[in-house]
Amino acid sequence: MNLESRENERANSVSPFHDSCFLIHDSGRGFTLLEVLIVLAVLGILATVIVSGFSSYRDTAALDQAADEAFELLRVARSQTLGSEGGSGYGVHFDTSNGRLILFRHFVDAGGALLYNNPAEPTNTVVFLPSLVEIPDFAFTGTATDNVYFERLTGETKAAGLVTFRSTRSGKTRAVEIFPSGIVRKQ
Repeated sequence: MNLESRENERANSVSPFHDSCFLIHDSGRGFTLLEVLIVLAVLGILATVIVSGFSSYRDTAALDQAADEAFELLRVARSQTLGSEGGSGYGVHFDTSNGRLILFRHFVDAGGALLYNNPAEPTNTVVFLPSLVEIPDFAFTGTATDNVYFERLTGETKAAGLVTFRSTRSGKTRAVEIFPSGIVRKQ
């Protein structure tokens, strides 16, 4: 059998896929519909994995940012108190209803009562929590308030305890612990 007769035989033979509805075109070059669908399915799965990973990363980053900001505000308040900056002490207000942290200056009146500035005071430092984060719980021993303030000279606080930050989407949490000595630690 010569080469020409083989080519004729091959051209006249019918492959099982020749009349298939999965062929996009009959040129022998290109992709079948089935191949295209498989590639699209794989791309869809990859996109889902990447998006969910990115979402988890955003939750973690927002929680870390909230804990870092609380840690830093508490550290600054204690440092400014120990340094007697402005002749007064400083503290942090945890405004759970508005999702913000407020670094404020506080005073003690002649009777020993604690007075602190209005949350709208221009000297306050206000930090808004990321929109994905809330403060579901804080448990301070020695006080029933949402303020942590530091004693001048010692830097100690009566509001020792734990502040918890939670992602509103995933439920993941981060916490900041405040010790009676005034030392702050992220958990």
